[in-house]
Formats: sequence, C-alpha cells, structure tokens
Amino acid sequence: ANGTTIAIEELTTGTELSSIIVGDMPNSDDVDTLLTWSQANPTLANTTTSVTNNKMSITDTIFNFNNDLIKSSAEHLHIIKRNNICMVVKANTIRLGDSLISGTGSIVLVTSVQVITGMFKVYELDVETNDTFIANGILTHNAKESLDETP
Repeated sequence: ANGTTIAIEELTTGTELSSIIVGDMPNSDDVDTLLTWSQANPTLANTTTSVTNNKMSITDTIFNFNNDLIKSSAEHLHIIKRNNICMVVKANTIRLGDSLISGTGSIVLVTSVQVITGMFKVYELDVETNDTFIANGILTHNAKESLDETP
C-alpha cells in the first residue's frame, strides 16, 4: 500500500496492500457467488487491505499471462473485462482478447496465455477486509479454496 513492491512469498500477516473495490462485486470468498457476478462499467475505488494468511502450496500447472505480467494457478480468480462486461473468472478460462484490470484502473489486453506444466510453488494469499489486491500491477482476488485439495 506504500508503493513498494514485495515478493508474494515474503508477505506476512498484517502487511497492508493496495486494493480496489469493484462496483457491486460481492466482497466474498464464495467462488460460486463470485463466478456469477458481472457488471458493465463498474466504478473502481482505490482502498487498502491487509494480509491475514499466506499459504504456500505446490501445483503442477500455472498460467502465464502477457509474458510474465502475472502468473497464477488454474483455479485462481481474476477480475477481467470481456465483451465490455467486468466479471470474475478462473485463470484457466482467461483467453486472448480479454482484459485484466491494472492497479490504476486501466485495462490491460491479454495478448498471450501460456500454460506451463511442472512443479511450482504458489502462494494462496488471503486479504481482508477487501478481498482484492494488486499483484504485479494487476487487480486479482484473494485465496478461496486450497490448491492441494482434490475435487
């Protein structure tokens, strides 16, 4: 929140981060509620949020958007704009032509999506009271489900 950058693995409980309130998007950790939300041209309001938990997990697949702009697990939720509608989607459904939302509220066109397999450390960051945070200049949502749980 103070304008500095820190690696996600170094974030500790209580660290204050930049965040954005997106229109009437529910401030919820319920995946189904978030995945059914959409809004045309929501207002964006800058705010802050605090780290409440940072759990490292291992995953076998990550999604790399725009040549290392932001990487995430397949199930991680992101706020995107598709066909002029803002919505919450899982990383594995983001496609070329969608737009991510930057920390300043501008849109960032998704120009590349790379699926990378292997063994990767990922960090499930939980933040409160607002459930969004800025990661590498991109608005994203906090942790929902444990990545190491199998359906």
